[in-house]
Amino acid sequence: MDARFSTFLRAFTSNWFEAMSGGLSVPLMAAGILWPNTPWGIGLGLLGIVALVFVSFKIWQRERRALIAALASSSKPDWPIHDAFFALEPTVIDNIDEEKWEEVGNKLLDLLSTGQIAAWGREIDRFSMRRSALIKIPEKFWQGATFTFWFLKEDDPDAMHVESNSGKGLGPNPICGLAF
Repeated sequence: MDARFSTFLRAFTSNWFEAMSGGLSVPLMAAGILWPNTPWGIGLGLLGIVALVFVSFKIWQRERRALIAALASSSKPDWPIHDAFFALEPTVIDNIDEEKWEEVGNKLLDLLSTGQIAAWGREIDRFSMRRSALIKIPEKFWQGATFTFWFLKEDDPDAMHVESNSGKGLGPNPICGLAF
């Protein structure tokens, strides 16, 4: 969710094979192989690695910022929580680690509670279990919210996605069908 270099490095190392491409990196590393064990060869090889990382980071940063901007500017919910969560942190797809889920969930809650992105959902009445019509969820709701993470295991729009103890109105009833 953030566009910091440290976040990029985590994503970069998880997809090393895909990242092995890029402008000057290949010719520079090839030049390093042609002159092995010389200062020029070592320098060119290292410069090739730096070029690869830098170019990859700039591409990743641009895509990340575009994703956050798209989530923030959406005027209607057209992206389910399941898809948005995996798009924001692709490494979670293959990583069944509840601590990682919590980390990504907390970052998402920060974006929602500060109004940087908006979400829609259906309130679940605790007594009748009825689902309300789709509503835009106010920022205040997210201040006391907790994700259930059921959307990571099973993409069921009727399953409870989040609940909150933020006060009157939407809280403490849970929300299903969460979308951005």
